[in-house]
Amino acid sequence: MLSAIVAAVVQGVVVPDTLTLERALLLAERTRGQVVVAGAGVDRARATARLGTAIPNPQVKYEHADLALTNTVEIIQPLWWLGSSGDTRSAGNASIRRARADSLRTRYTVAGEVMHAFYQVLAADQKLLLVRQQAQAADTLLRLTTRRVELGDLSELERDQASQEVATVRLLERRSFEDARVSRLALARAMGVHLQPDAIITGRLASFEPATSPSTTLIPAVVAAIEDSAAAASRLSAARWRQLPIPGLLLKWEWGGPPNVPTNTIIGFSMPFPLWQFGQHEVALANADAMERGALATEARAEATRQVAEAHERMNAARERAREATEVLYPTAQRLRVGAVRLFDSGRTGIFPVFDAFRREREAAIIMIEELLAMHSAAATLVALTGPSR
Repeated sequence: MLSAIVAAVVQGVVVPDTLTLERALLLAERTRGQVVVAGAGVDRARATARLGTAIPNPQVKYEHADLALTNTVEIIQPLWWLGSSGDTRSAGNASIRRARADSLRTRYTVAGEVMHAFYQVLAADQKLLLVRQQAQAADTLLRLTTRRVELGDLSELERDQASQEVATVRLLERRSFEDARVSRLALARAMGVHLQPDAIITGRLASFEPATSPSTTLIPAVVAAIEDSAAAASRLSAARWRQLPIPGLLLKWEWGGPPNVPTNTIIGFSMPFPLWQFGQHEVALANADAMERGALATEARAEATRQVAEAHERMNAARERAREATEVLYPTAQRLRVGAVRLFDSGRTGIFPVFDAFRREREAAIIMIEELLAMHSAAATLVALTGPSR
């Protein structure tokens, strides 16, 4: 499975001609290398936890004395791990949960990147569509101006100004076309696939559904910090256990020597002798780490609360601005432009009010698209923190 995913990333996956947000998120989940790396981190944490709770191997010693013709086998099994095994296991389990939280945070981050890039494409496509519509209207204006110049109602200077307006809109159209193509490259990178330049991206840019407020305790960054704190507390407890002089089990066999002397079996204990130090430095280091991780967990929860609240605030504010721009500002600018062209066609106004109406319509369109994109960018930030809604 892993080799198939890596091969797909290396060779490039071609997406269908029509792409939705749900499909984009699914493709990124399957093909992004960061997701594979995060999964490997969980496997590494499991292996590290098993390594930390492994029983130490015994020490075996063999001696042969030539003069006494004796043989000695000595086995020492350390038992120091018995006292700290429970805390070590708890620390390992907390590290595994922390790795899972990191993996989930990576998936959420990738989803946020995909969502942001997806709506960038929708915004670029809508901007291109609006500019093309205005280019068609500018062509109509140029034809009307040319006709009135031929009738002697307008000067050639006004026709040249209309031509300049058409050239300006056509330039904006080419730039918008470039932005649309570049935004598709960014979306392809966010998904980790190859996206056809003419792929159809389907979705709603003007979506005003309210978002729910998730609990910050379930945010992966907070979970990771809490598990770090739990692991550090368990390591501190294990370090305190290791201060105790827990003996090791000694088994010894002796044979050979004088005739008719049976094999001698000795059972005893080997005891660490705390002459130079008795683990106080390890305890001090573990205590400092536990204090630090606990404080960082508190900071992570506070920061996550702020980030979620900020994302909601920005999204709600941008939603209201986008709603007003979509329902009031841009439609009004459209009507003003259409009315100005109609008045100009009937000879009731000059060319300059028409140019002003065109510029106002472009400004209103840009404001509308920027506010819609700001709303979805804030939503993407929220997804990167708390994950996609299910």
